[in-house]
Amino acid sequence: MDYSVGIDVPEDETRKAWKIKGVPTAFIIDRSGIIIWKGSPFNLTSILLKEIINETFDTLSSNILDSEIEKIHNSSISKQT
Repeated sequence: MDYSVGIDVPEDETRKAWKIKGVPTAFIIDRSGIIIWKGSPFNLTSILLKEIINETFDTLSSNILDSEIEKIHNSSISKQT
């Protein structure tokens, strides 16, 4: 393999908390530290990336629900403390 691979703890805590259903999974985090997109990196198009960079990306129409973002965000905060 010509790339690095991260391994979750034996209990799959990270995979479960972040609701990762497949590998690879990519996350895009905005400047506020909120996950605004989650999915396969193969679905990251140049148009999508330009919208995110230009802050015109519509998070409401993205493939990640607000409730899921909140759960992931809260989970990552609780792990840090």
